Amino acid sequence: MSSRALVFCLLLVTIPAPWPAAAGEPACEAGRVGSVAAMAGKRCVCLYERGGTLTGRRPGYRWDCGILRPADRFAPLAPPAPAPDWLGPVIVDQRSTRP
Repeated sequence: MSSRALVFCLLLVTIPAPWPAAAGEPACEAGRVGSVAAMAGKRCVCLYERGGTLTGRRPGYRWDCGILRPADRFAPLAPPAPAPDWLGPVIVDQRSTRP
């Protein structure tokens, strides 16, 4: 490997590239308390949670997407499972008539 290629590889690794902003979850802050957003197939609500030593979490605003939250009606459904390959193509005879 030439020295130029090595220097180029090192520059690629060390220079931070501008990454596009990820479209993540919306911010949960004081102005959005009580708002509802669809995340991961759930209707999550923004609320203020008290922290504590038992939970090990700091107090603050968080999205509640727990198991008791309802499912999002408009969440994209999983694609249907493909037909098994042993089934083969289904051929319908259009010429036959029912008695």
